[in-house]
Order: sequence, then structure tokens, then C-alpha cells
Amino acid sequence: MIVKRLPKINAAKVVVVESNLPAETLNYIYENVTVPIFAKAVGIDKVKNLFSAKTKIDTLVINGVEAKLLTKIEITGEKQAQMVADKLQSWGCERVCVYVDGLGIYYQTPTAAKFIAYHKAKLVNTNGTGAAIMAASVYTKLQAKDLDQTLALMQSADALTVQVNEAVTPKLSEIIEN
Repeated sequence: MIVKRLPKINAAKVVVVESNLPAETLNYIYENVTVPIFAKAVGIDKVKNLFSAKTKIDTLVINGVEAKLLTKIEITGEKQAQMVADKLQSWGCERVCVYVDGLGIYYQTPTAAKFIAYHKAKLVNTNGTGAAIMAASVYTKLQAKDLDQTLALMQSADALTVQVNEAVTPKLSEIIEN
């Protein structure tokens, strides 16, 4: 099915995948998709699907629990987040965004990195945090935003999302437009 749609996929500006896809499908994507691939780790059971010798990810968004499962590094601060990002970059991820509940967001590119502490927002629901961060990540890539702008938008998307019952805040488009 994906083979037939490959020309349309490659006509996109980016492709977003997640770890619920079978490893074989992801490997086909890594080998044949020519546009930047953004990947979202989804759950500890399938996160390993994202990684093989063929992994070619422009940007990975992953939470601290999934990152620990993969790398065996528990993130307790910026130093451990950097170690995780370094390892994930060595596995084929150009940019890595690691978010850890109660700690913050660490974003690393091939040339720069930055940690931003978590906001003080009232936590209602953390389900959807990764999706909101992914949306901000794709948007900032398409708009050629710098590291600080990218991380600021990721943090805003996260802060708004955790304050609502919906998986992703309806206000996400408002912060992206501003």
C-alpha cells in the first residue's frame, strides 16, 4: 500500500511517523522517503520499532519513560537528557526532543542544544503532550525557526495541552499563528 503512495508521500514537505507502525514499514520509509521524517515514540511496547540499521529520522519526539527504556539512561536532569539525545543521534536521529514530566524539555540538533525547565501550569492531562510538541516541531521546521523559537513553541504547546482534558489543546493553532 505504501509503495503505491510513495510519489505522493515524497511530494510532501515532511512525513510524520510513529512507533505503532510495524518495523518493516518504518524501514521501507527510511529507505525510500526523500523528505524529512519526523517520528513520535508512542508507548513503551513499540518504541523499538523506530530503530534499526536503516533509521533516518530528522526529528524524534520521545518522553523520558520511552527514552529510558531504549537507552537505559534515567533522565534526572539536563546532563542525562544530553546523554540520551547523543545516543539517539548516534542511532540515526538528527534532532531529538526529550520531554520529561515534571522536569522539562531538552532539544538537541547536530550543532546546538538547550534545556528548558517545565512550566508551572496546572496539570489536568498529560496525554497528548508529545503530539502537541510534535506539531510545534513540524511547524517550526517548515517555518525555519531557530533553536530558541522551536523550544519556546514546544514549551507553549506542552503547557497549554496539559491544562485541558482533550488530547491536544484546541488553542494550539492560536499559539502557532502568533
